[in-house]
Amino acid sequence: MYVTSTVVQYENPKTTIEFSRSLNGGVTWSAPVAIGSDSSDGARAAVDVDGNLVILWVDRGRDQVLSIRSTDQGATFSSPTVVAQHADNLNTPPPGTGESSELNAAVPRSFSFPNFPSLAVDRSASPRRGRLYATWVQQASGESGPVAGTVDEVEPNDSPAQATTFSIGQSLLGGVPSSDFGSSTPDFFGFDGRAGQTVTLTGRSEWYPWPDFIESGLAVVFCPDSMSSVEMVRTSAVPMGGEPEPPMVLTLPSDGRYYVRMTGAGRYSVAYQVSVADFVVSPTSVARDHRDAVITWSDDGGLTWAPVRRVSDGPPGFTDALPEVSVDVQGRVHVAWYDFREESHCGSRAAVRWRMSTDGGLTFHPSQLISDYASSWYTGSTTTFPGWHMAMTTSGTDVHVAWVDGRDRELVDSAVGPEIYAASFSPDVLTATAISRFEGEAAATGVLLRWRIGGDGEDLAFRLHRAADPNGAFETLGMTLPAPDGRVERDYEITDTDAEPGNDYTYRLEIVKRNGESVWSTPITIALPAAIRQLAWEAPRPNPFGDRVVVALANPGRAKVSVAVHDLRGAVVAHLHDGELSAGVTRWSWNGRRTDGTAAAPGVYLLRATGGGMETTRRLVRVR
Repeated sequence: MYVTSTVVQYENPKTTIEFSRSLNGGVTWSAPVAIGSDSSDGARAAVDVDGNLVILWVDRGRDQVLSIRSTDQGATFSSPTVVAQHADNLNTPPPGTGESSELNAAVPRSFSFPNFPSLAVDRSASPRRGRLYATWVQQASGESGPVAGTVDEVEPNDSPAQATTFSIGQSLLGGVPSSDFGSSTPDFFGFDGRAGQTVTLTGRSEWYPWPDFIESGLAVVFCPDSMSSVEMVRTSAVPMGGEPEPPMVLTLPSDGRYYVRMTGAGRYSVAYQVSVADFVVSPTSVARDHRDAVITWSDDGGLTWAPVRRVSDGPPGFTDALPEVSVDVQGRVHVAWYDFREESHCGSRAAVRWRMSTDGGLTFHPSQLISDYASSWYTGSTTTFPGWHMAMTTSGTDVHVAWVDGRDRELVDSAVGPEIYAASFSPDVLTATAISRFEGEAAATGVLLRWRIGGDGEDLAFRLHRAADPNGAFETLGMTLPAPDGRVERDYEITDTDAEPGNDYTYRLEIVKRNGESVWSTPITIALPAAIRQLAWEAPRPNPFGDRVVVALANPGRAKVSVAVHDLRGAVVAHLHDGELSAGVTRWSWNGRRTDGTAAAPGVYLLRATGGGMETTRRLVRVR
């Protein structure tokens, strides 16, 4: 058993990798041994097919990814091998992550976002058995454009509406006075940018009076016409000497107005100069913007490594973060990462995407969404937010991914912290088709089944198979199913109305390919309760919703029924029905507008039905 960890020493900023081993199943451990320099971070360890230990990490001081190898169970190690040159874009965390409380040894007092490289071993019987795969994120290489001319701040400029206007290619000059109250008024500058345009921010600041502790000024870029944080970066290092920090590299996610906010330092006055310039990405750069996921591999136990290739397939302008790699029993390579393209406006919401390679990483099938919610990484806290880590593994041909997001905090309770979610799916052997979601629930009229696939244009039909118990034989259901929608990733659903109340059923989804092969889901078991004998809501679709939600009410018998949407105070927001209602299931659509035609504000609402001496309530969540 082996353990690696990153030890951060704040008194004299260092990040050190330490290694420890246990030869008795974890009962006792050896004393920690430092590995790498004092600017190392994100170590990952793996044991190859020959029993050798390989450790991979990022050396931020050298701008390299390094690896070492031990052939004697960690008693001794080889000299470090350079896996690849590495540009980490240290000063640009993913959108909306907020301020990091960690310190960076290579660039003290800067923002630091962890870049944990992932390491996997091919243990299959494929021709590539024994290959090591490594993945991480890095920024594009290129050159900054010229900076000509300066723009002095024009007070008042303490809000976006009052921002001092400047153009890319200019330097910003200004100062923030001290404040007796511990905080000072910020300065805002505004510039116009276009989607996919990459810019750099560099700068320095001077403090008055001279401080007796280490601290930095802070520049923050905000997205167009919004105060949702896109990127945050400190632009000055140790005030003594006034050295500049490395540039922040940022690719803009959309056309529009952006804002640079300069903040002060409480009781200290700060003078600053910040330059914003175009960044020309080199044609030979593997990454295309400020952070792309990349991959490489080694066929000799980590002694040499292949040229780095890009894994992420999003358009320029959107961050990738914390990729993980795994290899299944067939030797297929799987990579998953946090991807921010789901919100094209500000690029500040992350979902999980996955890609698969059947040729050892040379090419990958188009990425598919794995998570079913794009979560904001901003919590208002400087220490916790969705993300930070992801986990992926394979069992046989199945892929399992676990991640962190903040949907419960955003949709249910703002006091709830980020939580862990997971998905398991079975990718097709030859194509990128993946069943990223197959689930069911008891409904008023039977079993409601839902699934999501990422198609490749070769999907011919769906088939549903049902067993009367988890260990029983499956039978093919004769119901008419929707047809696969080509290459479009979308959700499907159908209700098994022949399912009898009070029984348990196990279902499998089959995707029939044009070449006759099939892709199968993992079986799911649904317990169908006894027949519903009172008013009951089926699950609204979708929920949360934006412009429209469809609701379905099961009514046990003809009665006068009132259906309305209420706010949390009990006030009626919209009437959906008021009158006689037949037995069975009736559906309505609500467009999110009040009875007076105005749009209801985003938030939580109660869907309430009363009639026949019964009442049922279901929660609706409206988002922007």
